[in-house]
Amino acid sequence: MADTVRYMMEEMIPELEDMVKQQYFSKQEVKQIVKRRQDFEYLLKRRSVLKEDFLRYIEYESKLEELRQHRRKGLDTRGKKKSLADYAIVRRIHFIFERAVRRFRSDLALWTAWLEFCRASSSNRRLGRVVGRALQVHPTEPGLWVYAAAWEFEANGNPGAARALMQQGLRMCRYSEKMWLDYFDMELMYVEKLVARRRILGLDVPQPDGQQQQQQQSGAAAAGKKRQRQDGADAEDAAGTDPAAAAEDDGEGPEEAAERAAAAAEAADNLLLAQPGSSQPDAAPQDLSQDPQAAVRAVLTGAVAKLVFQNALKAAASSKGGSSNYLKPSAAAAAAAAGSGKGLGFRAGFLEVLGRYRSPGVAGLRQEVLDSIRQDFPEEPEAADLLARAACHPADPAASQEDVQQAVQEFERLLGGSSTTPSSTAAAAAAGGGRQSKRRKSSAAVAAAAADAASQQQQQQAVQLPQAAAVQLYRLYCAYLAQRLEVLLGDEARVLEAAGCAQQLFKLMLRAHEAAAADVELYQQWVALACKLQQSKVALRAARLACEAHPKAAAAWQLRLQQEAAAKGSKASSSSSSAAAAGSVQLLDVIKQGLGQVPAAKAEVLWLQAFELCCDAPGELQQLQQLLLSTVTRTAAKGPARGGLGAAAGACLTLTWQQQGADAARALWQRLLLLPPAGGDMFSAMVHLEAGETAAASQAAQSADALQRVRAVYDAWCAAYGSSDAELWVQYALFEQAQGRQGPGRVYWRAVKAVEDPDEFIQQYRSRVGLV
Repeated sequence: MADTVRYMMEEMIPELEDMVKQQYFSKQEVKQIVKRRQDFEYLLKRRSVLKEDFLRYIEYESKLEELRQHRRKGLDTRGKKKSLADYAIVRRIHFIFERAVRRFRSDLALWTAWLEFCRASSSNRRLGRVVGRALQVHPTEPGLWVYAAAWEFEANGNPGAARALMQQGLRMCRYSEKMWLDYFDMELMYVEKLVARRRILGLDVPQPDGQQQQQQQSGAAAAGKKRQRQDGADAEDAAGTDPAAAAEDDGEGPEEAAERAAAAAEAADNLLLAQPGSSQPDAAPQDLSQDPQAAVRAVLTGAVAKLVFQNALKAAASSKGGSSNYLKPSAAAAAAAAGSGKGLGFRAGFLEVLGRYRSPGVAGLRQEVLDSIRQDFPEEPEAADLLARAACHPADPAASQEDVQQAVQEFERLLGGSSTTPSSTAAAAAAGGGRQSKRRKSSAAVAAAAADAASQQQQQQAVQLPQAAAVQLYRLYCAYLAQRLEVLLGDEARVLEAAGCAQQLFKLMLRAHEAAAADVELYQQWVALACKLQQSKVALRAARLACEAHPKAAAAWQLRLQQEAAAKGSKASSSSSSAAAAGSVQLLDVIKQGLGQVPAAKAEVLWLQAFELCCDAPGELQQLQQLLLSTVTRTAAKGPARGGLGAAAGACLTLTWQQQGADAARALWQRLLLLPPAGGDMFSAMVHLEAGETAAASQAAQSADALQRVRAVYDAWCAAYGSSDAELWVQYALFEQAQGRQGPGRVYWRAVKAVEDPDEFIQQYRSRVGLV
């Protein structure tokens, strides 16, 4: 080992001498470099070498190269050629990477770090070799194939090589979502560059069939008139026109013709190479190699990207038996991937890629993706949301009301209804008018009848969604309209439109309630929206409907209590004291009703809110105390050590101590001790109250009595939860230690016998209390 290290150090002599000669480092600094390198080399020659040893060596050499480059900038190097010192450190870093990947061939992060260093140091030739070796070791890693293709496409400017790499990667990773999306992205980027190049050269950019027909129809009349006026002059000039001059007049010279021919040939090759693993496309409408113009037009309008998308869907359809590492849906479509909606996130990825480009054919590709979603996911709520947002994004301030109403029809298609459009609203208003002419009445009646017939037909064709899907659909629908409402509320000029959107959203939430498809979260959004729009009655009604729909949910009753308390406050400020007392009684009745419906194990938040809201009027606290005692008695089971009904009991004890005094709180405490323990928080609250009484005691006798009460609470607490809670015993020992007596030792020996895991208690005791 020493001989090998010595040999490698001797190999460094020429480069180190050149560094001193070029004045990059001094002789003393070179000695330090030699010492550090020797230490690293000995580490790398160990039998159990670690990857971190290589990485630290590489980090040191990288910083050394940065220092050399910085010092080189301060020297006058004009006219000087680069010497050995200018590339020796970079070469050494490559050598260290080489040794590292030989030792850790399966470490993908190490290969990636080497590739990044090659790119940062402009080592293009070595990067190509490293990529090839990495792909040999990790042929099923999509990221490496994408990295290699991106390097060929961007750095080398070789789209053909990049396409070949992507196709070879898809043969190895056929079911990789990332590879298909990146291949699709690369083809669109290639089209974008071709379009930009043709525009710079002054060549025509072909348009898709639909757009080309529209342009031809729009300019047909003007072109016809102009052609008639020029027919005579063109016939006269044709006799003496030179063909070469005619070609120049058409704006196409030899370079342009050669460019067009090369593009046509490349376009034909692109279409033939578009399918991985196949030399011919699935269906070619014509022989593109014999028609260069058609080939160019097909490529520039996204034909290659279209084939990539179609093959990606075929791969997704056959990926049921593939590895779970491939074709994973995105986080936004995780719910869809769990059921029949597998692949929806994949389609959304194509839409996201298409949103970054504006070249010809993108609109057609986008429509094809949307059609595939509509065909393959007809009953998926996420698909309806995706289609609606693709048709009109709710956050787009330039979108009109008609665009939004057209987009929400994707939701209505699954719900079996029709959204209220301005035209239908006007027809309904016309039908309800009091004094109108017979003609207007008859037309309004016809319009209303037609709207009802269309609605009935749509309801008959509606999809019967499962309950979970209906809940999710209403949630997504409401989120869409709520996002749209946020945009409208920020524009003062669109107040009426915002009012219509808010009304539509309120009606939709009511529809969700009537269909039993509204969860608690939707009711919370309903109440929040009503409060934001200062609709207190609507908010109170929504909270009451939430309790009707979800009587076992504590969050629903908490929402109602908040709105009932707000209504009580508004009535108290504008009415007499008797009315305010009646409102408080009504609020207490709501609390009793909620606590009777919600399971005791989940009613902690409701109890805490009850003690916060309903303890001002006389007699309210006593009623809550009785209700708490009856609940603990009915539960007949020991509560949890943290939270649960014990937190409610602790809050009740604290409030009783504050409002009725220590004696009333101790009396309630004694009654609670006769019942099954409500929870550890009840004991914790009582200890806190009694400890505060101990600190406030002025006489020794009073202090002794207070200490005894605290110890009694601790003893009862340890008897109930001491076997499973080591922290409780440590807290008890700290209390005894604060009294300055020998109490901690007594607590220690009791705890060692009581706890299930004595070792954990002993460790905590010694670290926080001290030795016994």
